[in-house]
Amino acid sequence: MYLWVLLCVIAAFAATGDCLQCISCSIENSDSCSSTNTESCLVGQVCASQSTLSIKNGEISQKFKRFCAPQSECNVNGSFTYYNTSERIATTCCFNDSCSSEKPKVPSTTLLSNGIICSKCSLAGPACGADQNMNCTGNETMCLLMSTKYILGTQTTLSLVRGCASRGYCIKSNTSHPSAEGYTEITYQCTSGSLANSTTPSTVGSSTATTPKKSGGTCRCSVSLLLFFCLFILLM
Repeated sequence: MYLWVLLCVIAAFAATGDCLQCISCSIENSDSCSSTNTESCLVGQVCASQSTLSIKNGEISQKFKRFCAPQSECNVNGSFTYYNTSERIATTCCFNDSCSSEKPKVPSTTLLSNGIICSKCSLAGPACGADQNMNCTGNETMCLLMSTKYILGTQTTLSLVRGCASRGYCIKSNTSHPSAEGYTEITYQCTSGSLANSTTPSTVGSSTATTPKKSGGTCRCSVSLLLFFCLFILLM
């Protein structure tokens, strides 16, 4: 019996090496933030720093955050443009508890047309079709459909946005997370410019879903359950 207990304890401590504790903070109109608050990452996540620069109707805003992110998110470095809004994003990562990654540098853009044409729209509801087009610029050679679904009780609200995006932006992972107001799901679908008018775009790039588990999803929770099992064996 004691051998089983010893093996359980060893396994529990070994399991802690698979998960990270990352600093959690966010700030508007700044390129850095710090905090003593940490969050427990899910399996496969790392510590990330992300800077986002948005330009809407000529007004510039900036957001910086540190958080747990899928490792694929470490390569997100690009831009997305629709109607009168442009968003540029850069992400860096590190791989130790409460680590600080390099400061992400938002990429520059150009207004020079690249010959790609994508559908554009920004509407609430499923009626965001492909009947309006826009000329893409710079390295935004992909057409992006971003879907945001808000779930509150039995009510669901859908918001869709279409525009031009760079391949680096298309790497963004789908997200799904609870909030005080309800539940939010965001998905990204990128297609080549030649498929801009398709109403059912085929996914290009690596925008694969990384939906957090609603319970027992963190490494720390798994370790706690393992230790509880060890204690149960010891008391038998």
